[in-house]
Formats: sequence, structure tokens, C-alpha cells
Amino acid sequence: MTDEGKRQIAYMELCQLRQRCSEYRERDLFKLEELFWRATGQGGMDYSRVRVQTSPSNTMENSIIEMVELERRLADQDARLRIDISAVAFSPVLTLRYVYGYSWRQVAHSLHKSTDYVRGYLHKKHLVEYFNRNHNIL
Repeated sequence: MTDEGKRQIAYMELCQLRQRCSEYRERDLFKLEELFWRATGQGGMDYSRVRVQTSPSNTMENSIIEMVELERRLADQDARLRIDISAVAFSPVLTLRYVYGYSWRQVAHSLHKSTDYVRGYLHKKHLVEYFNRNHNIL
């Protein structure tokens, strides 16, 4: 297989990894925040002279249960993603670009290199290396 073919396959795999990372973060963290606010909200309040009473509803309990389950699911997803992410750990270019979603300019700035150099030479080189490592070709 040519280097160009290896780069294309590696690029598609890394784009899927990037998509999964961003979907998990956005969906589950938004849900976790929503549950936190629902769980910490006050129930109905009665400020009459006779008594001050709060009535926390079952939604608080349900929200806490959902939060615990969601945190467990997030931990499982993180473990699966860590395995996938470990495949690109050898390359800061691939990690910054596909795991953290940095722009090419941000990647280049982090590595103290020019954008053209990082996007062109380093990216292509590391895509081929990623393919060779993950498809047992050395």
C-alpha cells in the first residue's frame, strides 16, 4: 500500500475518533450539568407563620441517581476512548488535532513550528506512522 493510501485510511480513522470524542463530551457533559442543577434545586417552600417547610421532590433523588449512572457511563466511555487515544499518544500533532480538536494554527503554536510545516510535512509523516503502528506494519 502506498503512503498516500495509508494517510487516507489513518485520516478517516482519526476523524472518527475526533467525532466520538466531541460527541461524548458535549452530550454527556451537558446532561450531567443539567442533572446537577435539577438535583441541587430547591423543592416547594412554605413560608407561613405556623411553620417553615421544604418539600424536596422525588426529582432530586431521581436526578442524583441519573447523575451517578451518567458518571459511571462517562467513566466507561473515557476508558474506551483512552485506549483509542493511546494509539496517537506518540504524536503531539495527532493528539492536539484529533483528540483535543485544536486548529492547525493552535497545533503549530503549541509545537513552536510553522503552520505549513505542521499541516504538511509533520501531519503526513505522523499519519503514515499511525497507520503502520495500528495495522501492525513496521
